[in-house]
Amino acid sequence: MLSSKATTKPTSCVGCALYDVKGGFHEPAGSGMNGVLLVGDMPWDTTATLQLQRLLTRGGLDPEMFARHTVVSCRPPRGIIAHEGFEAAAISHCAPNLDDTVRRINPKVIVPMGNVALQRVAGVNGILRYRGRIMEKNGRLILPTFHPRDLLPKRSDDQDGL
Repeated sequence: MLSSKATTKPTSCVGCALYDVKGGFHEPAGSGMNGVLLVGDMPWDTTATLQLQRLLTRGGLDPEMFARHTVVSCRPPRGIIAHEGFEAAAISHCAPNLDDTVRRINPKVIVPMGNVALQRVAGVNGILRYRGRIMEKNGRLILPTFHPRDLLPKRSDDQDGL
């Protein structure tokens, strides 16, 4: 399963804008054996994780073969990071976490999902403009796309989704 487990926040989190927020520190998930790192903006809720798993499985892909990490390692208040007063500080404070994952996994392809992830991974803004464009940075291919939670229209709880 692609979900990451929340653990106790490490001492490196002290001083982060999200340190006192309820919830734990989310470790990366998945093996990354296929050479692909999926990068989201923040730890995902169960619905977004299930959506990603459904999309990958429906495409005939094994979700566990992908590595998954996020720009910030703790879920922010209200589940929003973009345009919040703490956005830049939290992203900067969490940067070593994502950087360590990239070094450890050494992916050939990084897929930033959503604009916050695109800004952090590729240093550009505008997911609508860059979605689907192949870029290269530090010898890795960057393939921006929408976040899975944004791919399908809102639906009622009694619908099956995909």
